Amino acid sequence: MKFSAHIMDRVFGIPAADLCIVLRRQQNAEWLLVKSGQTGADGRVADWPGQNFHVGIYQLEIEIDGYYSSMGMTALNPRVIVEFQAFDSRVDLHMEILITTNSFQVYQEISGSIDPT
Repeated sequence: MKFSAHIMDRVFGIPAADLCIVLRRQQNAEWLLVKSGQTGADGRVADWPGQNFHVGIYQLEIEIDGYYSSMGMTALNPRVIVEFQAFDSRVDLHMEILITTNSFQVYQEISGSIDPT
């Protein structure tokens, strides 16, 4: 399974570049660090090479406070935290995240084979 994310700034209609991203996986009652990085100029976090993603519950944390404060704006949510479940190791996960200063929206694009049962 591969993981990628794309973050778009809906205030300005542009990719959200240079955002700090942290991905964690839940194990028992703890969150374990999987990977961290930054979005590129295109607002994307490409598949993190060398990283195996498994079925389980994940948490994606995106820092947006610094992003908007650098433009003289204040974000209602200083960070976006999205928890999601990877349920099929044959399916690549791509998360689309739309941010503004006062809201965010997340949806998942799915590729690979999905077992309908």
